[in-house]
Amino acid sequence: MKKLLLIALMVSGITGAFAQTRKVKFSVDMTGKTVSNNGVHVAGNFQNWKPGNTAMTQVGSSNIYTVVDTVAVNSVVEFKFINGNDWPDGESIPDFSKKGNSMNGGDNGNRWAFVGAGSDTLDLGAIVFGGTAPAGKYAIRLAVDMAKEASVSSNGVSVAGSFQGWSPGKTRMTNLFSADNKIYEVIIFDTAGTYAYKFINGDAWKDAESVPSACGFGNDVNRNITIGSKDETLKVCFASCSACPSRPIPTYKVTFQVDMSTSCDFDTVDIAGGKINGWGGGTYLNKGANGIWSLTLTLDSGEIQYKYRKLKAGSPSWEGVANRVIVPNSDTTLALHCFDRNTICTPIPSASDITFKVDLTNEIIADSVFVIGSFTTPQWQPGKIKMTVDPTNSNYYSATVTKMCPGVFNYKFCNGDPNTVGEDFPDTTQRSCVTANGIGGFNRGYTRTSASPVELFSVYNTCQLGGTTSVSRLTSEVTIAPNPAVGSFNVSLAGSKISKVVITSLDGRIVRSLSANEATINVNVNGLNGVYLVNIVDNIGRTATKKIVLQ
Repeated sequence: MKKLLLIALMVSGITGAFAQTRKVKFSVDMTGKTVSNNGVHVAGNFQNWKPGNTAMTQVGSSNIYTVVDTVAVNSVVEFKFINGNDWPDGESIPDFSKKGNSMNGGDNGNRWAFVGAGSDTLDLGAIVFGGTAPAGKYAIRLAVDMAKEASVSSNGVSVAGSFQGWSPGKTRMTNLFSADNKIYEVIIFDTAGTYAYKFINGDAWKDAESVPSACGFGNDVNRNITIGSKDETLKVCFASCSACPSRPIPTYKVTFQVDMSTSCDFDTVDIAGGKINGWGGGTYLNKGANGIWSLTLTLDSGEIQYKYRKLKAGSPSWEGVANRVIVPNSDTTLALHCFDRNTICTPIPSASDITFKVDLTNEIIADSVFVIGSFTTPQWQPGKIKMTVDPTNSNYYSATVTKMCPGVFNYKFCNGDPNTVGEDFPDTTQRSCVTANGIGGFNRGYTRTSASPVELFSVYNTCQLGGTTSVSRLTSEVTIAPNPAVGSFNVSLAGSKISKVVITSLDGRIVRSLSANEATINVNVNGLNGVYLVNIVDNIGRTATKKIVLQ
C-alpha cells in the first residue's frame, strides 16, 4: 500500500517551539484549471496571510506547482492556494478539509496540517486545487471525542492502524480549537481500501480503547473504515460506536469473580479493561474461600471488555482467551468461571510432564522453532522455549516441560522468531481447536485431567494431529445425515467420540459451535440455508471437514 501523505497532528505543550523551524513543501495540482497570468500562490499563517507574496513554481510541464517555506515546529500551519495573486482568486475549500467544520464545531475555513519537529522537509503532497486530497487518493478525517474520559493523557491522543504500521503514539491527533470540546482529529490521505485502526488515550497499547463488538473489525478488536469512491469522515466517542451521549451515563455495581483453583505460582489477581483502567491493570481482586477471587466495581452502562491477570512479584500473566465482554444494565454478579477459560474449573491434578510436539512437514523450517504460552514465566514470547528436532524425523520438533502445574493453559508454535512469526491459522476450516486471543490471533488450549505425562502433537497451523495419524482416515469414519438437511442433522463417528463440531459458512464465519463427548450428536441448524462446512474434532485431537447443504 503506497501512502502519499499522513498528516499526523500532535497535542503537546509548545515550550519554546517557535524558536525552531522546519521546511515545509506546499504543492497544488492545477489539473483542469486555467492558470492565472499572475501565477499560482499560497498564503497562510506562516507568511502573515499575504496572498501575492509566496509564488509557487510549476514542476516541469506538469500541472503541479510547489514552493518550500519555513514554518515553526510543533504548530498547526493554516493555508490556502490562490490561482492568481489576490484573495478573490483563492480556492473554495470543501467543508471536509476546513480546519473548522461540522465535526468539531469550529469556524475556520482554512486548510491545516501539523508541523512536527524534524530535520527533513515535510511534504504535504500535491492536493487538487479546491479538492480534498491528491489525485488518485482519498481523504479520511478521523475525530474522536474524549468528553466521557476521566482525563486525557499527558502523552496526547493518537491513532494506530494498518495505514501506519500499527505503531502506537506515532500518529498523534490534535484538538484544533479548545480543550473544552475534547475533540481530537487527524487527516489521512491514502488509496482506496479498507483500513483497520483504533484510538489511544496516550502513546502505548495499554492506553488503547476497547472497541465495542457492535463496530468491531478483525476478531472484533479494531475499528475499520473503507474508502473507495469518496472521502470519509468519522466522529465517535472514545471506546464507543457512536457520538458521546449528552446526558449522564447510568452506572451499576458489577461483581467480578474468577476461580483461580487451577492456577499456579501467583501472589495476587487483578482485572484489566478499557473502561475499567485503560488496560493498565492494577484493579486488584480480593481472595476468598476455595480459590475464588472477587471484586465489586461501579461501572458505566454499555459494553465493557476486560481480562483477568495473575501476578507474581508484580509481574502479570494475562489470560489467553479473547476479551471478556459484559453489557451491564443493572446491578449484577457475573457467573463464576475458571481463570483462562470460559467454563467452570475442574479439579487440578498433580503436576505432570507435558511434551509439546509439532509437525512441520508442510512448512519451510526456520533456523529455530519455539513453543510459547501462558504457562511460562514470563509468559508468551519473553518466555519462549526452544524446541529440538526429533531424531527419527527432521520435520518434527519437540520440547518437554516437566512438572507442569497449571490445570489449564494456552500455547502456540512458532516457526522462527516468536516476536515476528507464529501460528495464525489462515485456513478458516482449521480453527476448531483454537480460541481467539483478543488481539487478532488464535491460541491452542489444553486442560490437564491427570498427573500422567501427555504429548500434544499437532501439524503446524492446523488442528490436525501430527505424525502418522491420517486425517483422511478420520474423514472416512465421519457420517453426516441427512445431507441435504432441514432444521437439524446428525454427526456420527465410528471408533472414537466427538469432542467438538463447528459449523462455518464458506467465508469462514462461525455459525454454530458445539462441544460433546459422544459418538453421535444432533446439530440444530434452524434458520440456516445454503452450503456450509462441518468441522469435526474427535477426542484424541484428529480433525475432519465435510460439506453440508442446508435447506
